[in-house]
Amino acid sequence: MSVLKIYERQSIVAIEPWSLMSTNENRHFEYTLNPNAEMEWRNQAAAHTDCIDAARFIIINDLDDVLIPVLGKTYLEEFNVLSSRYTKAAAFLYYRVTVNYTLVKNFEKFSIRQQLEQTYIDTRRGDGKSVIDTSKVESTWLH
Repeated sequence: MSVLKIYERQSIVAIEPWSLMSTNENRHFEYTLNPNAEMEWRNQAAAHTDCIDAARFIIINDLDDVLIPVLGKTYLEEFNVLSSRYTKAAAFLYYRVTVNYTLVKNFEKFSIRQQLEQTYIDTRRGDGKSVIDTSKVESTWLH
């Protein structure tokens, strides 16, 4: 079962299925067989913009990105602290670092302690991830 489905049942998150253009197999497309492949960045910007009306803050990130709050116990607490501290900011940027680790191939051999001991954090900063204050923007774009 999907972890997100569990959170959705507890009203912690709302899942909005990603909309794609429906295609008629008999229709001819001049440049491609699938118009969804021609959408810029798989239409992520439209999906992010759809979230503006659903939440006070939205995180623009990839599925494998993890933001770790340091100013509060939850994301919402953290974002509220930042919003109070920087009242004119429409977004907050979280720098990205890469965490390297070796995955075990057999779950029975997994040890969280061993996993953490073998983790290497690369201190070089990469492109950041954005958290948008939706009360101060009209649209979004990718990270």
